[in-house]
Amino acid sequence: MAPFKRKGPVVAIEIGDEVIKVLRAEPAGGGVSLSQISLAETAEDGKAVVAFLSKAVGRVSRKVTVVACLPRSQVNLRMLELPSTDPAEIADMVDLQAGKQTPYSREEVLFDYKITGSPREGYSRVMLVIVQRSALRHHFNLFEEAGIDVDRMSVSSEGIGQWCNAALGTIPSNEAVAVLDVDSESSDLIVVSGGAVVFTRNLRIGARQLQQDRGGAARRLAREIRQSLAAYSGDGDGPGASRLVLTGAGFGLEDTAQRLEEDLQFAVDRKNSLSPARKLPESIPMRDERFGGVSIAALLGIALAAGSLELDLMPDPVRMRRDLTARAHTLASFGMLVMAVLMALSMLAVLKLMTRYRETEELVNRSRRLDPRVEQVDRMDAVVKAVRARRALRETTFNILEALHPLVPRDVLLDSVARETAARSPGRITLRGVAGTRQDIRLLVNRLEQSPLFRDVQESGTRMDRVTGKFTFQVQCRIEEEEA
Repeated sequence: MAPFKRKGPVVAIEIGDEVIKVLRAEPAGGGVSLSQISLAETAEDGKAVVAFLSKAVGRVSRKVTVVACLPRSQVNLRMLELPSTDPAEIADMVDLQAGKQTPYSREEVLFDYKITGSPREGYSRVMLVIVQRSALRHHFNLFEEAGIDVDRMSVSSEGIGQWCNAALGTIPSNEAVAVLDVDSESSDLIVVSGGAVVFTRNLRIGARQLQQDRGGAARRLAREIRQSLAAYSGDGDGPGASRLVLTGAGFGLEDTAQRLEEDLQFAVDRKNSLSPARKLPESIPMRDERFGGVSIAALLGIALAAGSLELDLMPDPVRMRRDLTARAHTLASFGMLVMAVLMALSMLAVLKLMTRYRETEELVNRSRRLDPRVEQVDRMDAVVKAVRARRALRETTFNILEALHPLVPRDVLLDSVARETAARSPGRITLRGVAGTRQDIRLLVNRLEQSPLFRDVQESGTRMDRVTGKFTFQVQCRIEEEEA
């Protein structure tokens, strides 16, 4: 989705799993001035959420841009490298990739993407965001009940990327900086380079865990950061992260940066998440003990760059309803004018009827033009399912044998490898063979148990042949299911 160029006041909203955040910002000298920060605990009762949103946001004029933000933990986000720089080809590739990156059907999800750069010649780096339609419906139902018209639905990772550009400046393309945004229940780790996000991962350790178990939680967080940065380094040819910037609620945890620096053996800097704002409101709820672990870095980044956001996860029915509502407002104003003129000149009534007829005909034609697109989506869905079935590598016997070969001890001979395809036991493999000693069988079982490709390993039917002195055996296991 292309960015929409709008200037003026911005209201940013995020309905998280634990906290609802509302931020209101005004343009100020090339940056923003924060006039309001409102926080509330997310309640199971939707009426309480609607009441808070209605009070915090209130009625806004059309000059105010309202941007909603999905937390990183509620979306499936993937950084892809695609072998093309042609936007049309990239769109087709992303359309195919979207079906492979989630276990849900295409009808159950909505996705959008943005091109974040070119890692090497002939390739494009793409940020792909996939979210369940049911989650979007829940958010937009709350907005509708609260009387809030949302102009755009982004994701927190895009906001944090914009925050980095404002707080850290544009990082050169030959350098990379890791940024850890600590929120109340989780943390977002992103790597920025060349002014764009090149890597992102959600870590299930937040301010609450760090406050309750400072030493243990900090060590676990350091381990996940180390693993994430190793995954980033192994994904491509980009520069390694030169330092780690800690922000969000992490600014209020005095010893978190020091503990991470000691565990990571890595330079860790603290950065106040409010630092890019030119002016702060009188009331800052993060100073309250209840919300001391909350980060607003993502919302501040969205407010700073509301007119240049590219991701938009607004469902098509909502978008169409908004367009029709806007058209209805326009038509209503036009109707009032026509009625005033009709009092003087009755002939304008004919013009009004003809105008309404043309608009109705246009809507009917537009509806008919959607039919080929629906058929095209169905054909694409069939292609995706076919490709997914052909590329299910872990289900092929050849790859099972390839994975088993290095695990079988030298003195163990396999007579048969059988894979069950029945619905009641998909992925079960039965190995039968001969071994010189029981220790050889035990070694085979241990290697299978330690392999990330197999689980539920069980040995059965082992007995010794009195003539040869060798042992026949049977081992059963399952193929480990691949994550979405």
